[in-house]
Amino acid sequence: MAIKADKLVALTTGASGCILAQLPKMSAEEILAGPPAVPASHPELGSFWRRFLALLIDIAILTIVGLSLGSIFGSVFSRMGVWARLVGLGVALLYFVPLDGPLAGGATPGKRALGLRVADAQGAPPSWNAAFVRGLYLSVMLALNGYTVVDSWYKPRVILLMLFWTSVIVSIYLMIFERRRRQGAHDMLAGTFVMRAGTTWSAPGPRNPVHAIVLAGWFALSGVAGWIVWRRYSPQLDPLLALRKAVVASVGRDEVGVNRSIMSMKGTVTRSLNISVLAYYVPDQDAGVDILRREIKTVFSSGYPVDELNGISVSVVTGYTLGIASWSRNHYVGNSVEKWRAWLSGADPGPFPLNPGQATPPTGAPPSGTPSPGGTPGSPAAHG
Repeated sequence: MAIKADKLVALTTGASGCILAQLPKMSAEEILAGPPAVPASHPELGSFWRRFLALLIDIAILTIVGLSLGSIFGSVFSRMGVWARLVGLGVALLYFVPLDGPLAGGATPGKRALGLRVADAQGAPPSWNAAFVRGLYLSVMLALNGYTVVDSWYKPRVILLMLFWTSVIVSIYLMIFERRRRQGAHDMLAGTFVMRAGTTWSAPGPRNPVHAIVLAGWFALSGVAGWIVWRRYSPQLDPLLALRKAVVASVGRDEVGVNRSIMSMKGTVTRSLNISVLAYYVPDQDAGVDILRREIKTVFSSGYPVDELNGISVSVVTGYTLGIASWSRNHYVGNSVEKWRAWLSGADPGPFPLNPGQATPPTGAPPSGTPSPGGTPGSPAAHG
């Protein structure tokens, strides 16, 4: 039986007397049903995959811009070294802030192609301040693309990279599973949302605390697993880390890569040591060859067990990286341990043993003209 109540009066008795509250006209069933449920998702918010594809388009545009600048200023960027990333940061800021802001209605070319736009909590294009915060976050992520942790200033860089990947993982998780809001870390900082263009805006629901618990548990398990792996393999890594530190001191460059590879083919096991120095710029061929000499001499003088190896390769990498785009040339020399030892002892009277067919040692700056990228711009953070 449905009970209709023209007026429901609630009397609340307190120390100060009675408070009279008058509620709107509604049925008993509506009263017992309670407040309306918060929807599990908002269909007007952009999905993760749509946002990811839009980001790829935007990164492709930025890569073209970066390579175009490199074709003109490549030599300057090489001399800047790691600081050339600031150029990429500036280009990305000039791209994301006005286009994701009120100037273009909150839509970069990538978002516009996928039918998305950035909005504030009222569904309007974000303010310049919100667009700057959001654009700065994305620009820093792209400028740090491929950043190398080095021995000098080691701990701050490790913390920086941990924050980087933590924000990427949190953003991806929330954009996929937190369907009420679908906010990445950059959206939460700026107070923005990414919605489907042309749809009616409605206020998003509250955050679900379950997701915070899931993320906290995931990071705790990852930390424990990382500690176990490190304890298990650190004895094998210690000689390589010691060698890397010696090479850094010898060549006077921070960004040095050292790795050992094992290859088995038809019952034959080949163990090789590879050392790579990212020099960005060397003034002439002699300076490049000098770095290669220092690398190989350090390997034999550092006490590393070279007799366990079949071959050793050293290389110098020149070029530039803006974060949004990069160009590089790898100058590689590889020989057997016996040949290297003969050259170091003076038994091989020839010059530095370059690879067959390698007529020229390392050169300085990138050539003029349109450069070719040294690989893809990297693994973009899936923010969008």
